[in-house]
Amino acid sequence: IVLLPINLTIINIKSRSAEISWPDPKDYERFGVSRFWIKLKKENSLILNITTGKVNKYEINNLTPYTTYEISVAPGNDYGFSKESITSFLTSEEAPSGPPLNIRTTSRSASSLSFAWDPPDTTKQNGVIISYTVCISHSENGACFQTFNTGVRKWLVINLNPLSKYYVRVLASTKVGHGNYSESKGLFTSGNLVLLPVNLTVTNIKSRSAEISWQDPKDHERFGVSRFWVILKKENSLILNITTGKVNKFEINNLTPDTTYEISVAAETDYYGFGEESITSFLTSEEAPSGPPLNIRTTSRSASSLSFAWDPPDTTKQNGVITSYTVCVSHSENGPCFQTFVTCERKWLVINLNPLTKYYVRVLASTKVGHGNYSESREFFTSGILLPIHFTVTNIKSRSAEISWPDLKDHERFGVSRFWIKVKKENSPILNIFTGKVNKYKINNLTPYTTYEISVAAGNDYGFGEESNTSFSTSEEAPSGPPLNIRTTSRSASSLSFAWDPPHTTKQNGIIISYTACVSHSENEPCFLTFITSKRRWLVVNLSPLTKYFVRVLASTKVGHGNYSESKGFFTSGRPAEKAIAETSSTLTFSLKIPSETFVYFYVVASKLKDGKEPASSDSYENSELVTYAEAGKSTNPKPYIAAVVTSSGVDGNMFILGDGRNTDNPTTRKQRSTTSDYFNGPLQPGTSYSVFQRIIINEMGDYYSTDWSPPSKTSEGTGLFLPYNFNLISIIGLDK
Repeated sequence: IVLLPINLTIINIKSRSAEISWPDPKDYERFGVSRFWIKLKKENSLILNITTGKVNKYEINNLTPYTTYEISVAPGNDYGFSKESITSFLTSEEAPSGPPLNIRTTSRSASSLSFAWDPPDTTKQNGVIISYTVCISHSENGACFQTFNTGVRKWLVINLNPLSKYYVRVLASTKVGHGNYSESKGLFTSGNLVLLPVNLTVTNIKSRSAEISWQDPKDHERFGVSRFWVILKKENSLILNITTGKVNKFEINNLTPDTTYEISVAAETDYYGFGEESITSFLTSEEAPSGPPLNIRTTSRSASSLSFAWDPPDTTKQNGVITSYTVCVSHSENGPCFQTFVTCERKWLVINLNPLTKYYVRVLASTKVGHGNYSESREFFTSGILLPIHFTVTNIKSRSAEISWPDLKDHERFGVSRFWIKVKKENSPILNIFTGKVNKYKINNLTPYTTYEISVAAGNDYGFGEESNTSFSTSEEAPSGPPLNIRTTSRSASSLSFAWDPPHTTKQNGIIISYTACVSHSENEPCFLTFITSKRRWLVVNLSPLTKYFVRVLASTKVGHGNYSESKGFFTSGRPAEKAIAETSSTLTFSLKIPSETFVYFYVVASKLKDGKEPASSDSYENSELVTYAEAGKSTNPKPYIAAVVTSSGVDGNMFILGDGRNTDNPTTRKQRSTTSDYFNGPLQPGTSYSVFQRIIINEMGDYYSTDWSPPSKTSEGTGLFLPYNFNLISIIGLDK
């Protein structure tokens, strides 16, 4: 349904209101038109949204002058609204409701002022600004002695007086009328104002104050001088900046003695500001120092003299030129001076003093006006010699010793009242203590069989003399720690060879003269064999093959023995296989020794013998040093290789054919198997000697023992086919697995 209002028109448009009207739409009775929806927008923002009854006009108020609005009307019935009819209109202008802004000078001279300003706020212009009216007066908001109308926002005023203050205000106009003036803004013309105070003088100068005075400047009445600007500087730093009333003198306080100041005074008028400054300088008088000399120190000393030096008082407390220093020497802090000395230098040598004696020194400084206070007393000692005599160390034990000394010569004269004891071990201090007036001292917590250096120095209330030194060694005691790192160096089916390291050096407690080794059948059980030796090794023989023995060792000094180490278990080797009972050009048949005790699996390890030379002990090879048949074949020197792996469940008789071409898997990697086997029992070389041994793995943790090497066995010199190391002989000859 389309119910467009016809001829939507705007009438009676004013600056802040307008009326809209429209006829009824066609067929309005048929469709039951009962209301109208009116919307008003300014700059696309909705500012009116209203629904009326069945009317044909509406008045809009509270509009903004000289503003474009968009208005729409839509007819409606009880069921909704139809499409909108839209038009726009512009409100009329009115006089500005706000003044021009930001009045400012763009240039000035002694006879002119150039002004500029900004238009009124955009929300208060109320139309097109067509002109500005400028007013200039001699007082704020006073009568205008010049006015000027302009279409631009600037104005040059001429024929003005120099050094004069003028007031400017501006109003704006549209074609409808003008707004209000802005606030008056005061501005000065330029010019050379010379208002020098006459005869600026400084009088009554003291150490911390001075008075200044001056005469009024020429023409002071004409220009209306009403106040003065006083500035005080010290070393170009501003320390006083004050404006006074119309006076001709001023007192300055809180000055520093013996200091040069620069002072300036400038006259000021209400209209022209400040004139030029009148400048002079002055020096405050001296006074006695307010701080003492600093850093009193000795530069040299002897048994009968002390040489001193010091620094002058702090520069801010000297208060003048230091002309002399007075030095006081006393026997007690701040006590009466038994010697005084006045000098213009900062050093002094005091003689005819007693050795090893404490003296107190204090110093004061003087200017030509007077002297300051003494510094705090500083104590210093003369040098001297106080040596303890016949210093001895007695009752030396493993962990303690006593030291003693007689009274020294002249101990009463010098008032010996204390001793300084120092003990060093290997040049490191371990004791540093002060005692009272004693002649002996016990030192505890020492280390057995250790050399110490000890010193004792006598002292009185003034200090300590030179040290007397000696050294001593504590006695031995039994070791407090066991031998370390017990290990086998070789083993066989009937013997174990052991070695060990001495106890930790801090626990030997003397010279280790012997070791006691104990072998038992179980951990920490009674020894069935003991052996005392001064060496750190032992060969135990007549042992059973494939047997675990426990070894522990203790160390002894000449004083006694320490505790046993923890027991360490070792296996003897198994008996070797016999010499091969059958041979071909590529195989050797051995009768293996199957373990009678529980085991997980064992390796059959073989090695080719070069030049009939026997290989190293089977026990000397770690598992990681045992290679495969292929790796052994590539080596220029014979290497032990694993020919087969036999599990405890896979034992079927004790015959083993070395070189039969079988493959076996390592039980520890079977769950991760690829298509290849771990170990290949490859064919042997004709006319070549070989030996084998068994490595028996006894538990899942990998503990093992080994048999000895079998006697050398040699393959025959046959002319049969020699197969490569990786050729499966069993498959070739078709034997049942």
